[in-house]
Amino acid sequence: MVKSLSDETLLEVCETIQASLLSSFNTHSSGLITTRQEVGILRLFTSYLEDGGFPEYQTDPNPEILKRTFDDIIFQDIISRYKIREIRAFRELARYLLINMTHEASLNSLASVIGIKSGLSVKTWIGYLEDSYLLGSLCPYEYSMKQQLSRNQKYYGIDTGMRNAVVFRFSGDAGMLLDNMVLTELRRQGKTVYSWTGKRECDFLVVDRGHIKTAIQVCFHLTHENHQREVGGLAEVEEERFQDCTGIILTERQDEMLPVKDREVRVMPVWRWIFMSLEESVQWKN
Repeated sequence: MVKSLSDETLLEVCETIQASLLSSFNTHSSGLITTRQEVGILRLFTSYLEDGGFPEYQTDPNPEILKRTFDDIIFQDIISRYKIREIRAFRELARYLLINMTHEASLNSLASVIGIKSGLSVKTWIGYLEDSYLLGSLCPYEYSMKQQLSRNQKYYGIDTGMRNAVVFRFSGDAGMLLDNMVLTELRRQGKTVYSWTGKRECDFLVVDRGHIKTAIQVCFHLTHENHQREVGGLAEVEEERFQDCTGIILTERQDEMLPVKDREVRVMPVWRWIFMSLEESVQWKN
């Protein structure tokens, strides 16, 4: 069996990284990050976006390490443990979900893609992949649990570096990797997260005690071409019935306040958003 970190050990590692990050990039008394620090942060951020966070790979950046880890989990932790006979189909499912991570998919369409008849088998197999921490799923927001379970889900990889090592990469997938990173960070923070699909889409809704607190859109660059899509998704969430929620657009490096109707929306780099959450976490612990 491939050894996994316990939740307690994983939390300890995260807290150690947080403290190290905050001490490495000390800010001025004004709270501003220097240009030199920002360049360093962007370099580390880009590396993490592309290479992921597996410790062994960080000390020896050989893609074969990630490929071997992926195969060990697939074959030892899942196929052998659950006695899966359709080995090719199961492995194709894992790879397909990684290639198309952050995208919505139905169980029947996934069954058709990998050449099996049963969507129920796909549902069971996805459960195995989630239990092994290779993949995660995201449900759409619905008041009714029955409606929520009947909707198609989106699937996310647990590590972008592993995804990049084991599947064919294509141009234009940077936004997908950024989207995946944001959900991973929200889950690491222990947030309850859903997606939103109405007339428009919103990437993430953060829910606290039954109330929508934050609506988040993620795009690599906010441009004239995608402005209406990103802003429109936030506006629809607010107009639907969640006027008190905060809207944020997370990008690779843009940082500004964007006027939208009678309010402003914060556009912020993902790395700064993560940095702020780490700082709040350390302050809370102290």
